[in-house]
Amino acid sequence: MAKSLSVSLAQRFPTWWNKYEAAVHEIRSRRLFACIEIAESTILVRRDAIGRGAVHRTERRYIAHALVLLALLKKYRLGFG
Repeated sequence: MAKSLSVSLAQRFPTWWNKYEAAVHEIRSRRLFACIEIAESTILVRRDAIGRGAVHRTERRYIAHALVLLALLKKYRLGFG
């Protein structure tokens, strides 16, 4: 992802984006699991907090994408079924 887009998203979604990026960019398998768990919990708390209003539609879409990518990291990098 382009650095400027990443910075922009971190500014738009400050409660969870940085934790998500830390997990995505973690290269050490030992640390990856913890990073994914932290990112997922932060994202889920935020998803519950914003509810289903139209004003948060874009953020919910990014959250859904992030959760899918974190699940793929767990499956393919950590071997979770």
